[in-house]
Amino acid sequence: MTTMKNKSKLPLGFRHELLYNSVQTIVCTLHTERENTMSNGFEIRLELLKMAKEMLEQDWHAQREAVMSDYNNRVGFAHAKAESAGFTNTDLPSTPTFKAFPTEAEIIAKAKTLNEFITSKS
Repeated sequence: MTTMKNKSKLPLGFRHELLYNSVQTIVCTLHTERENTMSNGFEIRLELLKMAKEMLEQDWHAQREAVMSDYNNRVGFAHAKAESAGFTNTDLPSTPTFKAFPTEAEIIAKAKTLNEFITSKS
């Protein structure tokens, strides 16, 4: 079973494909359950919101991890350069900035995109 942490190490496009496949699976499952338990639109929208939140948060964490990895590499390079110069020059790269964490509006917009995807007939 793939954990949340392991999923963030997958390529972004592959993670999205997995999540889109998950959307289709959930819709099929909800459709099947509807026959048994009469799932309603509220439950489907809740699942779409959960998926949208997870997708956006995974993207945010992956982007943050990439920025931090790059920053750590630049710090290591600066340290090695300073060490080779006898520590006379210890210029470090500036602290990285990160993309803002997904907002409620972004999550809702992503859920709407997912809904359009699963309700399209193509």
